[in-house]
Amino acid sequence: MSKSKGVLAGLAVSLGAGLGAFLAYKSLSPEQKKALHQKVQDAKETAEKKAHEFAQTTEDKFNEVSSQAKEKWAAGQEQVDQGKAAANDKLKDLSKQAAPYVDKVQHKAAPVVQAFQKHVNKLRDKVANDNIELSADDIKIDGQDLAKKADETAKAAIKDDSDK
Repeated sequence: MSKSKGVLAGLAVSLGAGLGAFLAYKSLSPEQKKALHQKVQDAKETAEKKAHEFAQTTEDKFNEVSSQAKEKWAAGQEQVDQGKAAANDKLKDLSKQAAPYVDKVQHKAAPVVQAFQKHVNKLRDKVANDNIELSADDIKIDGQDLAKKADETAKAAIKDDSDK
C-alpha cells in the first residue's frame, strides 16, 4: 500500500470513529448527556488539580534544593573566611615573635654592614682611579674574612638569644 493510500485509510478510520462518537452522543438521553458531561468535567478538574499539585511539588523541591545549596555554599565560604583569618592571625603572631630577633641581628650586623660599605667605597675609588690591583687584603674587612665575620656575628646573636 502506498503512503497516500495509508493516509487516506487513516483519515477514513478517524472520521468514522469521530462520526460514531458523535452519533452515540446524539443518541443519549438528556440525563445521560448531563452525566457524561459531568464525568468529563470531573476528569478535567482532576487532571488540572494533579497538574497543579505536580507543579507546586516541583517548585517546592526546587526551592528546597536551591536553599540547601546556598546554605552549603555559605558554610563553605565561612570556613574559608575562618581559615584566612586564622592564617592571618598566625602570621601576625609569628611576625611579633620574630621582631626581637630581627632587631638583634640588625643591631649586631650594623657594624659589619658599615665596614663592608666602607670597604666597597674604597674598592670603587680604586676602580674609579683605574688602579685595579686587588690583593687578599682587599677582600677582608678589618683584617678578617667577610664570610667568617658574618658567620661569627650570626652565631653570637643566636647564642645570646638562647642564653635568655
